[in-house]
Amino acid sequence: MRRLFPWEELARVCSEFLVNIVLQPNLCDKWLWYLHPSKNYTVTNAYKYMMSAITNQATDPTAYAWNKEVPLKVSLFAWCLLRNRLPTTDNLIRRHVHHHNVQPYVGGCGKMEDVDHLFLSCDYFGKIWNGILQWLGFSMEQPEHVVNHLQQFEILGGFHISIHLIFNLILLSCACVIWNERNARVFRQNKSLLQ
Repeated sequence: MRRLFPWEELARVCSEFLVNIVLQPNLCDKWLWYLHPSKNYTVTNAYKYMMSAITNQATDPTAYAWNKEVPLKVSLFAWCLLRNRLPTTDNLIRRHVHHHNVQPYVGGCGKMEDVDHLFLSCDYFGKIWNGILQWLGFSMEQPEHVVNHLQQFEILGGFHISIHLIFNLILLSCACVIWNERNARVFRQNKSLLQ
């Protein structure tokens, strides 16, 4: 059985949800917000719901790294990414592996390479997330830190938990591609993967 694309999975979940809906012509339609006891939607209630979802996961951001659908090496990479344990230039300088006069960044922008810059704000690699969000049909403000990016990406749209797992899978896969391209540039001086 082939794997479904995110929009196919979303369509399947929506179809299952709508199967039990019965239309009644003598009743007026009304919106109900089931995430609050009053069943009324307010921006404040929606914000509190979203923040509680973030707060629940924020206690251990590395919980996002462990996804049974990805190989163990990807989960280990994600764990290192979320704990800022990847051998980026700033970490290697801090551990006294590199000197301060080492080339600061492989992307050519001249800024110090750290996980937040490499994965989010880099002129080259940071654009990948905009393309992915556009492909998924979302738009969001890019956070400054990788952990916040993962939390925001994970709760996109308040979808069913199976959709969240797909978002997590997409995010982990893309982060690995960025890291592999970075390593190809550092160790083999090529730019073959993303061009």
